[in-house]
Amino acid sequence: MFRLALFMLSFIAFMHVAQAQPKDKNEKKLPNFAFIDLNGIAHSTHSPGNTKYTMVVYFDPDCDHCNEQAERIKKEMNKFKNVKMIWTSFGDENSMKNFKQKYFGNNKNVVFFHDPKMNIFKYFPDAIETPTLYLFENKNKTQLAKLGECEASKIYAHFK
Repeated sequence: MFRLALFMLSFIAFMHVAQAQPKDKNEKKLPNFAFIDLNGIAHSTHSPGNTKYTMVVYFDPDCDHCNEQAERIKKEMNKFKNVKMIWTSFGDENSMKNFKQKYFGNNKNVVFFHDPKMNIFKYFPDAIETPTLYLFENKNKTQLAKLGECEASKIYAHFK
């Protein structure tokens, strides 16, 4: 009887610990960092507003691939209504302002973060090429995908 009780207690303890562990130990989460946008307004990655998803884009405003990526997104912007976009670069601030105006105008779900100290690499050390897109679901802050330059349809396919 003692063995049965010990077995049951061990089993319950094991199940409790197993449930507390993340399902995927490699699961990446949206890092929480604050930043000031090009208009001087404070934002946080964990304050997505009314959106279901967050997309962090590491880019260079002078990069042809980044401009092509922005153009693809702009053409299908209606598919990104539930996405907060954070475009971050350590490039020239005036170039960033021109880039934002050219592709996104005053869209409230699209913010640009000038990062002259290159803090992006603290949070996304694998951002080694431009553009690099990180897609997150806002409820659990879980990373859905990391993408390079691609068609807009490949991006919004992750947003169900």
